[in-house]
Amino acid sequence: RVQGNVIITPANSYFEPIADNSASALKKTITKLEDSQIQWLNFLQDFKVEDFSKIYPNNKMTYYVHVHGVVQHYAYHLGQITLLSKYLQ
Repeated sequence: RVQGNVIITPANSYFEPIADNSASALKKTITKLEDSQIQWLNFLQDFKVEDFSKIYPNNKMTYYVHVHGVVQHYAYHLGQITLLSKYLQ
């Protein structure tokens, strides 16, 4: 979205059962996450401050709101991971 693409959220909100819980599937998932984080950092590095006020056409929110939402989303999941790791210790 913040790269200018109009994305429609699927009906399942991206919640799908885990079909493969093998070590190789986990490794692929971690690699995909790492790649997405590199893309995110590259995007932010090149993002112009004046673009924060641009409007995303699908929901009429600013790019500032979207970027802020992504950061909050990551913080939320980082908190979940922290709690789970403490629980498992």
